[in-house]
Amino acid sequence: MNRVQKIEKIFEIARYKHKIDIQRKDSQRLSPYYHLKEIALEVDEALEELSLNNIAHLEDELGDIFWDLMIAIEKLTSQGYIEGFDTILDRVIKKYEERIYPLKGDDEDHEIWNHVKQQQKLELQKEKERRNAKIE
Repeated sequence: MNRVQKIEKIFEIARYKHKIDIQRKDSQRLSPYYHLKEIALEVDEALEELSLNNIAHLEDELGDIFWDLMIAIEKLTSQGYIEGFDTILDRVIKKYEERIYPLKGDDEDHEIWNHVKQQQKLELQKEKERRNAKIE
């Protein structure tokens, strides 16, 4: 399986898990908040494994972070909070293309990064205002 197929397989499993949670009426696991909090806990566990140089356990914890992220995205999408995985990927690509490609590998990089980040925050605020205006 190539990388794209592996990610698709994880999403397939996540969608199946979400259906099971709905079927069981598992309110805790249906909550996107639950899975976002789980990510934070898994990050703490990954940091611990990294500090102990437990590579197999570190990889396992990173897998748990990835899994919880996929599940959170599935829950947030199905409950109408977000548009979906593709929208997130589009945002990540845009965000980091704008931040990374202007960098030159010198002392100005932090200034460039911060300037682009400020511009992006303004754009996000405008988008938030447009979306909220549609809701009201």
